[in-house]
Amino acid sequence: MCLGCIRYTVTATLVGRLDGVKDAGVVRDASGKFVSANGYGNMNLYRARLVLQTVSDVSPHEINFSKASSSTKDDSTRESDAGDPVAAAHQAARAFSADSQSAKQIERAAAAYGKEGEDNGVEVGFGTANEVPKSDGPKGDKNSPDGLLFNCTFDAERLKGEALTRAISHVGTHIADARDAQFAATEANAYELEYRAWQTTVLSALAFHQKTLTLGGGYLVWNSSWPAADRSKMVDEGITGYLRDSAALKKSP
Repeated sequence: MCLGCIRYTVTATLVGRLDGVKDAGVVRDASGKFVSANGYGNMNLYRARLVLQTVSDVSPHEINFSKASSSTKDDSTRESDAGDPVAAAHQAARAFSADSQSAKQIERAAAAYGKEGEDNGVEVGFGTANEVPKSDGPKGDKNSPDGLLFNCTFDAERLKGEALTRAISHVGTHIADARDAQFAATEANAYELEYRAWQTTVLSALAFHQKTLTLGGGYLVWNSSWPAADRSKMVDEGITGYLRDSAALKKSP
């Protein structure tokens, strides 16, 4: 499985409108209560966005996946973990000892979506994630216990089989972190938030005995053939390399 992977990067001439805010992220008062959300992109973590009008002079550059190919050559596409990817995320938590940190981390991500029929401010949809939604604006029209609304859009064309369950676990971690006032008090940056989410994604893969997991750019973050004593180190190196080189994120100073 290569999660979020594309075949090419491109250079191009982009024309559009640049929107910006002074500060990005979720804003809370002294008690930790949600006040507002500023910014754009994943979890409103970015201070600017370019709303495209035209794209021209496109030049593709094929990504080299050879560094991961020797480990993944015998791997194959797997069917879905379960009919309901959220139910599968709960199932992944049960693969570990109930009192283990791994089980708690995965269950926390799965529980972020709420129970069936529960109106908890999390909306799951399918489409193209980077399109500006028609409802884009300062307020939503849905109910939420804490005022936060999460519009989670998954690209079903790219998230085939078990990949959707991995994505559910990843995004669920982001939702849980945003709603956790105690965690928010740590002022984790984009790098740390993404690291936690990818860590949960790897645990989900491990729970279902997945052989390998590769991220965009050819970064191998899980390989069941790694020696047990080296796995934590190899997972850390894979996620760190991806975030630093492909996602262009940095650790806190």
